[in-house]
Amino acid sequence: MYKLNFPDKFYQHPGDKYLDGKVLEHPITVYQALLIEKNQFPENWKRILKESDSKNLEEVLNLIQRKTICTDYSSNPVEIWIGEQGNVRIAVYDG
Repeated sequence: MYKLNFPDKFYQHPGDKYLDGKVLEHPITVYQALLIEKNQFPENWKRILKESDSKNLEEVLNLIQRKTICTDYSSNPVEIWIGEQGNVRIAVYDG
């Protein structure tokens, strides 16, 4: 487990907000990875909201930006933990 600070572009690109509803396979930002969970895996999205004590994607993203914890920052994809226990994780690929 690592607690790190990533550059802003790791969390969200300016065009990410226009991707809602599109099918994404290899997210290159945290925002894209969250969209995949929200749009394609609703049961996992419910777990993410519960684990992060959040109501929407923006709240989850803000939490992750404040407390980025990952399994291994040198792997591809990087597994980002939702919550400090790592019970729920999302994958972000190197763009």
